[in-house]
Amino acid sequence: MSSVAADMHSETLAMVSHFHSFEAHQLDVGSVINIGRPWMPGSHMDHLLVSLPYPYGPELEWAPAEAGGARFLWLLPIYKSEADFIKRETLDEFESMLDAEGVNVLDPNRHPIV
Repeated sequence: MSSVAADMHSETLAMVSHFHSFEAHQLDVGSVINIGRPWMPGSHMDHLLVSLPYPYGPELEWAPAEAGGARFLWLLPIYKSEADFIKRETLDEFESMLDAEGVNVLDPNRHPIV
């Protein structure tokens, strides 16, 4: 989900899907991916955090069993400093900081929180 339409989002999804398709690189909540470039033009965030779609709850996270039971997770763009923080501390602590500071995670120009 992005507040700005950009063709490179399709490329990013293809890259992450391909990466996830390898047994050695299975992604889950809390995984951090260095995508090697900004997630969109003009942004300085070059990592993605695999996260639950908190604002939408389990209705978005899980597709009904009759539809295949797929799980949908968010890819939140984050800064390298934030990725380092998550690895050093905890995902819960990082998410608590996002909540406490009221960070708009869809803002491509947001400032890093750590």
